[in-house]
Amino acid sequence: MTEIEKVHQRAGKLVEHVATMEEGLRQITQDALQFTEHYEEEEVAAIVRQIAANYPQFEAWLTRLLEEEAMPAEIVAVNFGLFEEEDGIRLYISGSRAFDEEDFDWAANNDYFPDGRYADIDAYHSFQDILESDFAFGLYLALATSVLYVLTFARQHQELLLTGKDALHLTTGFDDGGLLYMGKVSKSGVQLPHAGK
Repeated sequence: MTEIEKVHQRAGKLVEHVATMEEGLRQITQDALQFTEHYEEEEVAAIVRQIAANYPQFEAWLTRLLEEEAMPAEIVAVNFGLFEEEDGIRLYISGSRAFDEEDFDWAANNDYFPDGRYADIDAYHSFQDILESDFAFGLYLALATSVLYVLTFARQHQELLLTGKDALHLTTGFDDGGLLYMGKVSKSGVQLPHAGK
């Protein structure tokens, strides 16, 4: 298994641990300490504190976006995409009228591609330096932070995500890599992938 596959596997397992922000942060801390050989426990704790402190930036961005550029009712899936820029990692949202859990080609449809799609969150900028010194750790932090932020938001603000629809599938991942399926949000709450299997 390659380092990137290990990162995706570990970030995918995080989906199970994000019942609350605190549980997700604890799991990210545990995973991070196992993942990195370059960062000490105090440094990891500082990174995790920044992730926690920056959730309100994500929440404000996505709330404002969904209120000002409402998602059409026919959008059934959204991807919280990631890509590298010179000054850090950038997070954005796009949506699709189609969804297939086995084939993520739908994520390129961009049926919902709002003007305000790009988030400006401090933690993602700091991940760039980490990526340069410890690639797998930086990749894990970016994916894990997206999982934590998106699932926390979905639990707290399902009505904003579900305007005009019964359910919405959620994914995250780097544009040049695979996507992580985080489950779906519906009127009954967040349903994790393969729940009950």
